[in-house]
Amino acid sequence: KKSSKAEGAMGLLNALVFKPLFVLVGFLYPTYQSYKALESNRTDAAAEWLTYWVTFSLFTVIELVGGSLLSWIPFYSFLKLGFLSWLLLPKFKGASKLYQSGVQPLIRKHEAKIDQGLNQGYETAMSFQKNGLAAITQRFTSSGQRTN
Repeated sequence: KKSSKAEGAMGLLNALVFKPLFVLVGFLYPTYQSYKALESNRTDAAAEWLTYWVTFSLFTVIELVGGSLLSWIPFYSFLKLGFLSWLLLPKFKGASKLYQSGVQPLIRKHEAKIDQGLNQGYETAMSFQKNGLAAITQRFTSSGQRTN
């Protein structure tokens, strides 16, 4: 019973404290700072925040894919809050460090394959838009149903 009470308390703490903090620290503050950087016309500031968004986006994808495993890490919410703070605080320049040491070399290594996959995805989507919607439209008009 102690375990289930502790799990319940942690779930409540996550819902009431950490999730709003993650939104504030991970999204709202960086969004506002990105806006300020764009409005200042300082390319260095804009590049700094763009670097944050690239690293944060990849972290979010990793978290979505491995979420069930990550949730088992003790004090994961505290660690995540610390990691997000490290990424965005100018004192640490975590996003720049992570981008230069990990993200950039990884993407460069696979850039041609990524571009090829994106192009194929785009072509498939355009083909479906052209042919798929026409086939659907033809199906409904040939069965006597109205299309509008």
